Amino acid sequence: MKSNFDPFKVEVYKILLLIALILSIYIAIKGGYILPYFIRFIFISVLIEIIVGPFFALKDKNNVWLYNLMTIMNNSYYSYLLINGNSSLKSKKVFYICILCIIILGLSNYLYLQGPNIVNTYTYHLSMFFVSGLIIYYLKSLIENSEVESLIQLPLFWISIGILFFYASSFPLLIFMNQLIASKSDLVIPLYNIVQFANIFLSLSYIIALVCPYLKTKQFIG
Repeated sequence: MKSNFDPFKVEVYKILLLIALILSIYIAIKGGYILPYFIRFIFISVLIEIIVGPFFALKDKNNVWLYNLMTIMNNSYYSYLLINGNSSLKSKKVFYICILCIIILGLSNYLYLQGPNIVNTYTYHLSMFFVSGLIIYYLKSLIENSEVESLIQLPLFWISIGILFFYASSFPLLIFMNQLIASKSDLVIPLYNIVQFANIFLSLSYIIALVCPYLKTKQFIG
């Protein structure tokens, strides 16, 4: 996003994303369990966060359009995981249709309503409310159907917690992001730092999701 930060500044969450990518490839080579399409998702995230995003921030001084598209991708993928991974969900096709509708609405907002060059807050909050609802239902299903001690081995549980924490932390900023940027408020940098902390927690949840199936038995692939 447009800011006074060095676009190629090394941020902790980007390092964690890279670790998650390397770890996911290693586990896949060893034949371990990985969430569906997780390597592709992490690879695209690393590509955007470490290479493409900083490139456009340096070249055009604005990479908001890229992160608007990334928001659509991320939340669509989270929704897919939560629908696919919740066995208690009925009529999954209906929820998949909801994802498609959110993608269409997000692209329409991107192209015609808020536009590509400001933060697409409508898309972000619509999709994240949908994701949050899926997470709450997923956690409810776990409480009703699973033993508490088994949660530490569930990759989707950790990612769900990471998403909830990220959304709760970034929600206040993203409501007023465009107004804060336009007014050049001094609050932008402190609030941006809060989002970076939330990004760290979310990236950590990816790593935990990769290793958690092996935590209980103190065993790892090797």
